[in-house]
Amino acid sequence: MARTLLALKWPLLVCAIAAAIGTWLIWSLFPGAGISVIVPDDNTFEIAKPGRYTVWTQVEASSQGKLMTFVTGLPPGVTIVISNSDGTTIPLHSQWPTTHRHTARTIQIVIGDITFDSAGSYRIAVNGLHEKRALYLDQSDMRSFFVKAFIVMALPMVFLGCIAWAVVIYVTQRKRPNHAMERTADRGTLHF
Repeated sequence: MARTLLALKWPLLVCAIAAAIGTWLIWSLFPGAGISVIVPDDNTFEIAKPGRYTVWTQVEASSQGKLMTFVTGLPPGVTIVISNSDGTTIPLHSQWPTTHRHTARTIQIVIGDITFDSAGSYRIAVNGLHEKRALYLDQSDMRSFFVKAFIVMALPMVFLGCIAWAVVIYVTQRKRPNHAMERTADRGTLHF
């Protein structure tokens, strides 16, 4: 019995690794709370966790306790400048194709992504915009979203494969005779 359990270590290990990867991937698909700013007013905002952020424009947003509705997207010629406390501009990279995200509370359209190297206070200035818009920053990574989602959907196949692997090992271990037991039995038998 101990030999059979030892032989099952590899399927069990692969299942444990797949479970850990699946948990991490599912957790990473939900970025947590983001940062909302109303533009074109100059705004400062705090980044608590450095890293890559996606910048969205929102159709609906809440500002100072009021629900506001905005026109979808940004008009041509609008520039968005995000800078740190030293005044150094942080590059905002556009994303193409544009991604849309719909939830029960809001509709969002990707503008681009930006990487903050350190936590701290940042300033956003928008030029060429004459009516208010809501921008939203969060750590959702839309470039790898579909790859992560595909891997999460493939993980059940890994579990099924590990179960089949474990069954094959168990069946083959049961059918194989235990030669060590036979040798012990032969030595203990007296022949006259």
